[in-house]
Amino acid sequence: MTKPGSFRVSRLFRSGRLSFYGLAWAIRLFQSSNPRRNRRRVNDSGPESVSVSVDPVAAEELANLEYAEPVVNDPYALKYGLRFNPKWVLKPWSKWNYRWLAVISLAVIYNLLLIFPRAVYEQLEDDCGFRTTFTVLDYTCDFIYVCDMVASFLSGFLENGIVLREPRRLWHKYRTSSKTKLDILSLLPTDICFIFTGYRVPYPIVRINRLFRMHRLSEFIYRAETRSSSPILIRIGVLIAILAILTHINGCLYYFISAQIGIGSDVWVYPATARWRTNTTDHQQDTLWQKWSFCTYWSAMMLTSILPNMNNPTTTAEHIFHCAVILVGMLVFATIVARISRMILDINKKRDIFRSKEEGVKGYLQVHKVGADMDSRVTRWFNYIWSTKQDLDEESVLTLLPEKLRMEIARFVHISVLKQVKLFHELDEQFLEELVLKLRFQPFSPDDYICRKGDIGRQMYVVKRGKLNVVSDDGTKVFATLGAGTVFGELSILNVPGSKNGNRRTANVRAVGYADLFSLSKEDLWDSLKVNCV
Repeated sequence: MTKPGSFRVSRLFRSGRLSFYGLAWAIRLFQSSNPRRNRRRVNDSGPESVSVSVDPVAAEELANLEYAEPVVNDPYALKYGLRFNPKWVLKPWSKWNYRWLAVISLAVIYNLLLIFPRAVYEQLEDDCGFRTTFTVLDYTCDFIYVCDMVASFLSGFLENGIVLREPRRLWHKYRTSSKTKLDILSLLPTDICFIFTGYRVPYPIVRINRLFRMHRLSEFIYRAETRSSSPILIRIGVLIAILAILTHINGCLYYFISAQIGIGSDVWVYPATARWRTNTTDHQQDTLWQKWSFCTYWSAMMLTSILPNMNNPTTTAEHIFHCAVILVGMLVFATIVARISRMILDINKKRDIFRSKEEGVKGYLQVHKVGADMDSRVTRWFNYIWSTKQDLDEESVLTLLPEKLRMEIARFVHISVLKQVKLFHELDEQFLEELVLKLRFQPFSPDDYICRKGDIGRQMYVVKRGKLNVVSDDGTKVFATLGAGTVFGELSILNVPGSKNGNRRTANVRAVGYADLFSLSKEDLWDSLKVNCV
């Protein structure tokens, strides 16, 4: 009786051609018949392998299952001899995905900047050097577009915070996405028209469908903003680029309208007020730089509604185009100016809020006439807070985050301070993480007393930044100086048996300059000790 495997193999190779499926089966048969591979597989089983006797009927069923179709529920099932590797899936936030977005964005920008001038300026298509360069760049960008479709399919997506890598779900999401339709439209072979039209103006405009891939450029800009430490500067740069591109495209459109009406036929069309040569009126032979520079200048003037020395239109088509450009320019520039103004306000918003708080405190001091010395101390304090960027309330900023995430952030920010404390050197890492969440930030100004001798101790302190002096009761004699990483006040909250002072402070501690400390209350410390000792 013929085995199912041999029947299928013979059917695959019946046509005499090595098909894709036949190649996959050949690879599988070669791997299964390779004695060295089988010997290594047996040796790799190790001494702990156990031989199990299998029923002959069950063995035959298992052999038949080898040629059965893959289980639909298994996303990584072997199909046609090939298996989808989930390691190929790109994470949306990975650096490789970001770099690929940069590559595809360059291809999109190339098409955005050069499709329109190639469709209107004759020099770009008549020159054989330009034409050869553009042909190479065009099909290089098309190849990048094809690779981008593969990269888009191999990009995972988040569902409830989990990166999904199942090939069937990735394919379903990519197939049903509206962006996939745009990707397909952007790759339609419209260049076939060149067989019948040639590369003459204005036929390069048939490649305008390549701009359907603009969504990848938008995604790259979004990723760049999220990865940058100055997203506002990136937004301002993007707006300036949008403005320049609109001016460039509108200038190309102006030259195209002028060419249709007739170069130099009236005072409105190109060259309008431009007079490159005084000895001739034939501006068809103007250089590419002369044409582009004046048209871009005209476009910028029209879009901004600044019309110095600009001639009025004379025909109906010129009037319609003139009015349309002015209306579009008013809308675009009003939008861009509003966005830039909002960004500038966002930049100064934080400082304005801080300054309003400072002015409120100063106004309170003036009403109660506390004196110039106190006013000077308050001013120096606000300057210190602003220079060290400590105006943010950590608890209010992190209150929306889950506790575990707050713990990770606090551990990253403050764990280095706790590790400098000798008292905590031998403690467990988990215990330190719990203590980090219970630390309270307390800044002090120069000559402030952190604690005085004889006071009831309800909290211990860890010095984060600055210097403290241990002084006598009258404050004239300095016994010791405490720096960053020093801990004090722990004896008054540890309830040490036999201590003569109990929970009373044993020294006077005073700040030398501005000092930043972390405080840990007695209740929080003992709660953490109880949890970790249980």
